[in-house]
Amino acid sequence: MPTIQLTDQFGLDADVTAGDLSSLAKYFTNLSSLSVTGFNLNAIAGLTLADPAVKSLQAGLTFAQPAGIGSGGATLQLSAGVCGSFNIFVPPAAGGNLFDPNQYGDNIAVGGAERYVSIALTATFTPGIDAPVNQFSFGFTAGASVTLTNYRLFETQPAAPAILAALQDTVANFSVPCSLDDLNARRRRRPDL
Repeated sequence: MPTIQLTDQFGLDADVTAGDLSSLAKYFTNLSSLSVTGFNLNAIAGLTLADPAVKSLQAGLTFAQPAGIGSGGATLQLSAGVCGSFNIFVPPAAGGNLFDPNQYGDNIAVGGAERYVSIALTATFTPGIDAPVNQFSFGFTAGASVTLTNYRLFETQPAAPAILAALQDTVANFSVPCSLDDLNARRRRRPDL
């Protein structure tokens, strides 16, 4: 499994090994490092997701070099520079909704002892395409972009994970199911899905 270096501008240097179901390992090429920008993750890396000092936060993610998505010539490209974000959603003590308002259907209720950590990656299409890539099938013009976001649920009770551990887990298990095989593999791993 590939290893991704996770850094920030304040001394954080951690390795993340992509999980066996990770889309980063299966579909992404040249994604060897991510850097958190505009936020000192190193200063709070050891705090847990249950710590009262941890409020909902958002930080940018940058890539040292471009990374492709697909095979046989990348048709989706993550550019070098800021192309993503890292978020922690902390609901009110009594609970709340993950998306408020949710424009696409029923909202996702989040209990007071739950946290969502998410990674969003924005890729652009190069050049104009209308063909399948791996199990992806696209029909967009060059320069159009798409944001792939993965949310991971963490419980803060009985013991909350550290922020860095939650981020590493979210990166390691970044999932974009692109085929029935991907969905079936996730279902075998997590029958509740």
